[in-house]
Amino acid sequence: SAPPLLQSLAALEQHLPRIARLESFDPRDHEAAKISRLRQQLRAKYGRVAAAPGTVGFAGGQVASVPDLLNIFDPDDRDVRKWHGRIDQVVAGRLQEHCRQMRLEYDVAIRDPEVEAVLARFSSVADAFSAALELFADEAGPLSEREILRGAVEHWGLDPDITAKALASKVQSTEAAFLEKSGFTAAEMKRLNLHEKIRWRIEECVMRLRGKVATEMLIIEDDGAEGEEAISTTERTSPVWRLGEWRWQLAKKDGKTRASRVGPIPREYAVCVDPNGSGVHLLEERAKTKKDGARITAGFPVLHCDGAKVAAPQPTSK
Repeated sequence: SAPPLLQSLAALEQHLPRIARLESFDPRDHEAAKISRLRQQLRAKYGRVAAAPGTVGFAGGQVASVPDLLNIFDPDDRDVRKWHGRIDQVVAGRLQEHCRQMRLEYDVAIRDPEVEAVLARFSSVADAFSAALELFADEAGPLSEREILRGAVEHWGLDPDITAKALASKVQSTEAAFLEKSGFTAAEMKRLNLHEKIRWRIEECVMRLRGKVATEMLIIEDDGAEGEEAISTTERTSPVWRLGEWRWQLAKKDGKTRASRVGPIPREYAVCVDPNGSGVHLLEERAKTKKDGARITAGFPVLHCDGAKVAAPQPTSK
């Protein structure tokens, strides 16, 4: 009988026709398949973002308008907050993560014409999103809950009708500033989700002012920060206007706290009028542990408005 090696070669001979039909492996074919999958992921997430030369869009379909592209992103999205509202960096960061998961070199991926065009398109519209974020949705912007509450306390006497009228004027000036910054038309601006949210926010804030309730509250004035021991403390019970929940506190930008990742946490607020009518205090309601270990809920002043005029609350006697 033949040696074992020759027996193996003889057995292999019957498979040679099938082996001959196999194509040689090329790593570039593997990369091409991954990039094809990456293109599909980009289209699924962002739609038809950019057009190839001489076409209406890569792989067919109408290219998305600028307002449609901006509406993909929510200012409260973790990635948007992480990159401080720069949607071009959001897209690039997500693309890098996709590449890492697919074990595809990022530098190889961005050489693909469609991927390159997607990055370029979002880079071209990123400034418009940043402008909309700053003017329409920033936590300290002109139409934020913080500034609406400040205006209602300082200038508009907590009157819902006066507040609504003043905010309508402020909306017009803010819209004009956005149109100048972005180059949008008024019709394009009104298609933005961020612009639509202004109307919702104003309606909600005015509704809270209409629902304010006169009651009494324990007020603590001290020189200690929240959670810290105060050197001196003054306590009194006074009539207040309860205003409900507002987003007044600004979130830190460090990304370490929940508020910095998802936005300011709403808290209960109230307003008390100085006994002599010389001004008003905005109070934040929160719990505090006293020296004797007792846990109490009280109002702590966060803003004093000298000269502000607010009708004194008259709590209904029980």
